[in-house]
Amino acid sequence: MPQAIRLIAAAAAGTALAFMLLLFLPFRERAGRALEPLLRLRLPAHAGLQSALLLLLLIVVAILTNFPWKLWRSLRLGLITSLDWILVPSVVVSWAAYELHHPLLALGSLAFAALLIAAPSLIAQAPKPPEEGRASILEPDLPVPEGGRDLLDRRELIDSVVSTILLEPPPIIAVTGKYGDGKTSFLNLVLGELSKSQEIEVPIIVRFSPWLAGDSNALVLSLLTSIVASVKRSLFVPGLSGDATRYARTLLSAVPWTEKLKDLIGEPSQEGRIDALVKRIARVRRRVLVVLDDLDRMEAKELETVLKVLRGSDKLSNITFLCAFDKGEVSLILKKTRPHQETSVFIEKFFPVEFRLPEIGSEQLRTFFAQRVERALERGGLQDEDLAKSGEQAWDSGLGQHFPNLRKIKVFFNRINRSLELIAHEVNVWDFVRLELIRDITPSLYGLIFRNPDRFWEGGLAFEVWTKSPTRYDEDRAGKSRAEFYKNNVETIVDSPQVIQLLSNLFPYFAAFRQGSKHETPSAAEAERNKRLFHPRYFWQYFLLKVPSQLFSQKEFSAFISSLQRLDEEDVAQLFSKSFRSIISEDFKRWYFMHLIEGRFDELSPQVKRGLCRGMARNSSLWSLDAFELLTAVSCTHEALRATTDDAERRAFLHNVIQDSESDLYALILYWRLEKLEKEAQGKLLPDLQEARAPLRDRLRSHYLNPGAPSVFQQYGKLGTGGIEPNQFLFSWQALDAKAKGDARDYLRTLFRRSPEDLDAFLKLMFRVDFIDDYTILKPLIDYKELSQMIGLNERTLDPEKVRQFRRRYEAENTPSAEDGADA
Repeated sequence: MPQAIRLIAAAAAGTALAFMLLLFLPFRERAGRALEPLLRLRLPAHAGLQSALLLLLLIVVAILTNFPWKLWRSLRLGLITSLDWILVPSVVVSWAAYELHHPLLALGSLAFAALLIAAPSLIAQAPKPPEEGRASILEPDLPVPEGGRDLLDRRELIDSVVSTILLEPPPIIAVTGKYGDGKTSFLNLVLGELSKSQEIEVPIIVRFSPWLAGDSNALVLSLLTSIVASVKRSLFVPGLSGDATRYARTLLSAVPWTEKLKDLIGEPSQEGRIDALVKRIARVRRRVLVVLDDLDRMEAKELETVLKVLRGSDKLSNITFLCAFDKGEVSLILKKTRPHQETSVFIEKFFPVEFRLPEIGSEQLRTFFAQRVERALERGGLQDEDLAKSGEQAWDSGLGQHFPNLRKIKVFFNRINRSLELIAHEVNVWDFVRLELIRDITPSLYGLIFRNPDRFWEGGLAFEVWTKSPTRYDEDRAGKSRAEFYKNNVETIVDSPQVIQLLSNLFPYFAAFRQGSKHETPSAAEAERNKRLFHPRYFWQYFLLKVPSQLFSQKEFSAFISSLQRLDEEDVAQLFSKSFRSIISEDFKRWYFMHLIEGRFDELSPQVKRGLCRGMARNSSLWSLDAFELLTAVSCTHEALRATTDDAERRAFLHNVIQDSESDLYALILYWRLEKLEKEAQGKLLPDLQEARAPLRDRLRSHYLNPGAPSVFQQYGKLGTGGIEPNQFLFSWQALDAKAKGDARDYLRTLFRRSPEDLDAFLKLMFRVDFIDDYTILKPLIDYKELSQMIGLNERTLDPEKVRQFRRRYEAENTPSAEDGADA
């Protein structure tokens, strides 16, 4: 509407200007004859070139100053919108052209102006709609708007205020409440309800924030100007502005030097000024509601001025002031100007009608708090019903004590929202909230926890940190050390019972210390599943807001698990291989990835389970006998077998997982451990396992009974710390059946004759350490008489010490004793 008014005004101005110019049209011929001598003058020889050069230089200057790009960006952003003045000369040209019988020029002039005026709107970029589901993460601490939702269930009180304003309007109404209790939101809800009134005429509403005024003079003038402007938007009241200005001067006692001449010019007295304004406003015959918010944010002098305005409001019979403030804060402010008065009683003189906002109940705050958490989790793509339940428990266990009002909750979430969005998948949300509260209340304690993780986390829940603890085998000594640390460091900086409670909820060690009870180690599986702060594998995420490089991101892992659900068995195996090989050089991260799969394995379908186990088998070449990955793969394969109910499908899977194994050692160990697990569980899978022996034996035969067979000592000799994998491989091979035993002996005999290096490796494993009799243990693998002959043939290339040890044992066993000779 304002744009249309400006365009009409511009067209009217252009038409008036054109009318004035056209009045002089009869004199144009006489003016032309007067200017004819000038028109006959010849231009200089290079005038055209000079004009072109000047134009070119102006264009270069515009380019060098980025004028075209600045203009384009300003138009795109909608910064240049007021081009209405273009219409004035265009209308003038249009009328003149029409008068001179050039209709096309007349229309073209108007069309050109219309295009220029519309250009900014056409060029300006429309703001992109917010991404779906991505509401602003920050709480701007804005009040509930008029017509908004009543979050605190104050409907009855709102209706009471509305009724008071409409039916028995007192000059002043006070709405009081503590900091953060939602006074401004309450006012907005009152005004929203007020606007719905149909039976009684709605007052003219004037919104005014007195704390924004720079000084007392500006405050009063701004207030009365706002009232006048609001009245004028609805009604035309001649003389209202002048009466309001004179009334403001009366309130401020800021009368200029002309006040001294009032007797001479008959200017009204103070009472006359007030009466003039009262009569002027009374003529309006509509109630004016002036809403004054945030009185508790003002300086003392400005607050005194507002009270002066309110004091004189009893004469303004159809104006009601609706004020909102914290009585305690206003009393403190007035102490600066009235140090000897009881300001709380003084305030009551000005606010005879008061509506006190009720205390916000814990349930309402908990609901509001839960909504903010839920909103943050939704932005992070993390939604879980269990989180809501644990949030209620967290609130009841102490969080509620730290959030007495809505503003506290908003401010807190404004501070942690971005961090929570970054790390929500990797931490326990409620542990994160507790830790951030500790950071707010006692920053030094937050730093102490960060610098001394071993004093707070449960080292026994993670082998990688437990093995590094100097007191890992002496819990009594470790407990005394922690207690001394808590007394000397934590208790000296913490004096809040609430912080102590937060700390106890976060760290079981500290909770046991405070209660004087024996520490009970939490469940490792549950602590890891819930990503608790006291678990060493989750501790650093809370502080760094990212996953340490040696760990696998929970968000990334969840995406991996989700992607498996849509794949068949073979595709699952391939995806596992791709992920596993991407971290093949990172030992701990590789194990952790397997560990996470084991923790979520029961959630997966049988098809996905089988695919993962086949993928594990295809990447088993790095695993030693005691490797965590091997143990995890065996456990998962056993579960996948038991989850597969179809007999044919189960046998096919067992055959495939053995044939897929990249490592023959893994295939053998997998077989024997599966059989052991089934025997212990008295399971029904033993027949299927026994059927798999023959294919496994044939696989080993094809790999090792040929001229180019690999050396098991080269394949597996460097896998484990003890280096016994080659021997264990041979034992497991022989144990399959009688044919496999013969195959293993033939392989070893051929290998030693062909490769003295492997014979030397075998001897070194035979005499690894003094306290284990490997000489006796390894006898089933090969005939020692043949072995002695092979050692004799290759003695020069073998370790002399190992040869002497073998000779000593072998000859001691095979040389007849003196007693045996006497008997002979």
